[in-house]
Amino acid sequence: YLRQAYQRSLEDGDGTVFQLALKDVAEAHGGVAWLAKKSGMPRESVYRILAKERDPKFGSILKVTRVFEFNPYEEKAAKVR
Repeated sequence: YLRQAYQRSLEDGDGTVFQLALKDVAEAHGGVAWLAKKSGMPRESVYRILAKERDPKFGSILKVTRVFEFNPYEEKAAKVR
């Protein structure tokens, strides 16, 4: 799911699809509070990163994707730490 959303964001030139996919996966695993705890980031920061109307910094997206061990260049599926 994340890989497909990432690919679509690359094709569209708009990171919103990937951003919303990250939010969906976070919600499926316990929500923003869970993701904040796993990433070591404040909950408010994670809300801002995943908000559709925001354009987060790439470094912020990387912090979130690390929790899911997402690497767009690997064939194996992303997992949750």
